[in-house]
Parts: sequence; C-alpha cells; structure tokens
Amino acid sequence: TTNGSGAAADFAWEALRALDAGQWHSSAFRGERLATFEEAARLILSKHTLANVELKPSPGWERVTGDAVARLAAQYWRGERASPLLSSFSFEALMAAKAAAPELPRGWLTEELCEADWGRLEALEAVSLHTDHRTLARTEIARLQERGYRVLLYTVNDVATAEELLAQGVDGLFTDNLEEFARRFPQAIRAPSF
Repeated sequence: TTNGSGAAADFAWEALRALDAGQWHSSAFRGERLATFEEAARLILSKHTLANVELKPSPGWERVTGDAVARLAAQYWRGERASPLLSSFSFEALMAAKAAAPELPRGWLTEELCEADWGRLEALEAVSLHTDHRTLARTEIARLQERGYRVLLYTVNDVATAEELLAQGVDGLFTDNLEEFARRFPQAIRAPSF
C-alpha cells in the first residue's frame, strides 16, 4: 500500500511516515502519508462512521499488537455510541485484545471456515466471522447465525454476487467497488452494529 517494501516492524515510525501511500492509486493521491491510528480514529469518529479495525501484526508481534490496538481503541472510542469491531487472522492477537479490552467486540477472520474455527469463535467470544465469500458453504450461514455470529464476507466486487449473498442472508460484505455498490445498494450501505 506504499512505495516501501519490507516488514513494517523493521522500520521506525518516521521512516514509515515518509513513505508515499497514494501514488499507487493515482497521481491525485501522490504524496499521501500513512495515518497514525489516532488520526484514523479521529477521522472515523468525526464522520460518525462505524469501524472494523483489522489487527495485522508482524510475525512475533501478535500479542503486543493485539494488546496495544485494543487499549488505544478503547481509549479513542470511550464514551462513543458504537465501539469499533476488532478483527484479525491472528488468534493470538485477538486473544490479547480480548484480555486488554474485553468490552470491544471481536470478529474472527479466516480464509476458510474449518471445524477448529468454532472453538476459536467461542474462545474469542466473537460476534462475527469474516471469511472469503468463495469458500463459505452457504449452509454455514444459518448455522453461524443460529449460534449468534454475524457473517461478513470478503472481498465481493461483483454486484450480482453481492445480490445473491445478501439474498442468502449474509450480514455484511467487504468490497473494493464502493462507488458501484453505493449506487446499487443505497439503503444497504451501512455497517452492522454489534
């Protein structure tokens, strides 16, 4: 997402902040800098937008990342009507987040739902499962919802696929096709509350 390369954990913040995070998109965004978590939180809060904060720890930093992000999220969203949803592919990071800020909702991210994920969802006291729309058996949607989990699927960019999934009862979709989805689903462009 920037003009840099390598593991983020190997760089000081000043070096990361100097990277260009916009030129890949278009020349209009050239020179866009990485935002701190606080800057992103302030922007989201100023727009009264719900947030899904995905924890993406560098290897070896799972617990530290989960703990730090959860503590900061709890601080930034203190007193707000809706808390951010913390999600991750890292079970260890989410368990650390749960210990640091148990009041914040958690979503388990997995590429493909397997039997072990049911135990992870329970241990995390997760509110949602986030998975690849191409790998989730449609019969699992009702099973997940019956157990109290919201079903959020990624990354759905095709409108017809989105219509089919919404008709099957999924709770939310992640997309890169925001403009077209906003036109096609104007009343549905909202994040589920947890």
